[in-house]
Amino acid sequence: MNFKADWSFLEKISMGAVSSKEVIWQLNSCGHQIIELERYSTSNKIWSTKIKRLRLPDLICLKCGRRIEARAKSNLDARMSDNENNPDRRWDAGLSDNDIVAFIQCSKDENGWYPAKTVNYFNVKSMRDTVGKSKLGEPKSAGEGAERDRVWPTSIPSKNGEITNIITLADKVQIKVKYDDGSRPYTFSIKNDKRYHVYVNVGDRFEANATMIAGVPTNKTNMDTCCATYDFLSDLKSSVKEIRYAGVKALGYLSKNSANISELRKLLLTEEDHRIKLEIYASLLRLGENLWDEFRDYAMSISEEMYRFEYVLILAELGVLSEAIGELCRIALESSYNSELRSAAAWGIPINADTLEKLMSIACVEDDSVASHSITNIIENIDNMLICKLFDTVTDEELGGIALKVLTDSDNISKLAVEDTYQAVSGDSMKTKWCAMAIGLMGPDGFNRDRIRLIAPTYFDTIENLWDYSKSTVSEYRTGEIEFLRKQCF
Repeated sequence: MNFKADWSFLEKISMGAVSSKEVIWQLNSCGHQIIELERYSTSNKIWSTKIKRLRLPDLICLKCGRRIEARAKSNLDARMSDNENNPDRRWDAGLSDNDIVAFIQCSKDENGWYPAKTVNYFNVKSMRDTVGKSKLGEPKSAGEGAERDRVWPTSIPSKNGEITNIITLADKVQIKVKYDDGSRPYTFSIKNDKRYHVYVNVGDRFEANATMIAGVPTNKTNMDTCCATYDFLSDLKSSVKEIRYAGVKALGYLSKNSANISELRKLLLTEEDHRIKLEIYASLLRLGENLWDEFRDYAMSISEEMYRFEYVLILAELGVLSEAIGELCRIALESSYNSELRSAAAWGIPINADTLEKLMSIACVEDDSVASHSITNIIENIDNMLICKLFDTVTDEELGGIALKVLTDSDNISKLAVEDTYQAVSGDSMKTKWCAMAIGLMGPDGFNRDRIRLIAPTYFDTIENLWDYSKSTVSEYRTGEIEFLRKQCF
């Protein structure tokens, strides 16, 4: 992977991940029970391995069964990518009439992307019914499959405010608004030939650059309540792969019952699609069925690397289970496997007192990508309770340098906890040396200078010198890669 070239792509998927998380939060606060349907739709992690995806919406509600495609826009509009010459790349490929497209505006500041409070929901039928009124943009680059943006025109106020009146005239509709900043009231005058539909009522509030108050799609969908109970079991019998997959995945997150397990096991015997079959195993494992050996043998027997990669991503989701952790560790340490497969395994191992030693071993492998993913995983997930355990693993200079990198880069640990660790390792010269270097490179602010001097007086001059020095012993390549990886830790 070319890390320098992928910064712009990282920006794009980071915006999408932030917005998908916001859609989940808003829907769950209204009583929905949303999970990812499309794996990694709420993550900004970049992988080179291209998985042949089913055409799936990003999210699904485990209660009402609604599937939601989240679309983040820096400049909000009702826009979908389309390729009229490729049925698999049409704007609505894989979407049913009842599926929802959630358009949400996303902005960026020095802390990264953040979503608007308003989400604009449209069911796919309302967009299909009005596709003739949409506008098709210029072809994109060949690298993007020569797709074009299809836009359903909408009206979006540029300031916060309130709807004060809606007047229907013979040739147009007038939507009168009052802005919060006290500026002159404004009237959105929409001629009938534009064939817009009004989405607001008098008294409604709207958010600047984020609320569609009128537009071509027939109507917005109200997602404020969730009261239906959907039968996912019936989806297993569908001839449509996307529907079958959604049913399989949802059942793995629902309460365990014999009927669900029985039907999933039946489908396991007949399913031919590799991705759906992998997901059947995942759901059965979530429900407590002991199929670990069978799952591994099936996944690793598939020749296409993308399915082995999907297997590793599933293992990471099952990481609370010891069998999944063991398999991830095995894959990460197996030098005969593809580098990115091993990196994904290292990335997916949860950090705790039982796994930290294994992750430090993975951080020492020769493959820079695998090592960097393991180091970044530790940096992003270590906490104060694990620092002493980290230094328990320091038995040579390489492990000491990695521990140094973890302490100096992590945002999750306190300097008091580092001091306590320094005290705890003071009887071991190697551990003391590397912990002292970490204290020096972390800078003097927040440390108890007198306590540090008393713990190991012979190292205090070194610490004082290092308080003005910030170079890590981890190689420059890994340092650069780790910086990029740390941006992908949503």
